[in-house]
Amino acid sequence: MRSAQRVKNRNKYIDYNKGCYFVTICVAEEVDYFGRIENHQMYLSDLGIIAYEMWYQIPVHYNFVKLNEFIVMPDHIHGILIINNTVGDRHACPLLDKNLSLPTTNRPQNQNLPIIIGSYKSAVSREIHQSTFFKWQRSFHDEVIKNNLEYINIQKYIKNNPNKYIEK
Repeated sequence: MRSAQRVKNRNKYIDYNKGCYFVTICVAEEVDYFGRIENHQMYLSDLGIIAYEMWYQIPVHYNFVKLNEFIVMPDHIHGILIINNTVGDRHACPLLDKNLSLPTTNRPQNQNLPIIIGSYKSAVSREIHQSTFFKWQRSFHDEVIKNNLEYINIQKYIKNNPNKYIEK
């Protein structure tokens, strides 16, 4: 999951406007900008506090998003986002061919999850760049949560992540 070269991993057949997603966002080059783990407890740095606080601003900017389990780790973030956007962001619609009534791509018209994560990464970067150099890894990893059992297992994984973290 932490490779230097990331490929685009958005599935063109998934409607990222609705659903429950497990998201992982990594810092470039695995730098521990966000803090440290001691005795299985995460201690946020000033930059980690920025990442933490900005995460909770997502529903302020996207009222169709609900947040669930979330953790800031030293060099990455895990979180569950629940998106329920039936209208969609108009600015996210692909251009239409004037001769067609459908979008010119096979992708759903709105791609809210990538827009939300991109906005979050930009906001965190803007705040952090005021004090230090910082860079995210390109893209992010997402997984569609398909049922209640997956949801519960991912919540547990996020909560227990500091226990599994191997200090560098």
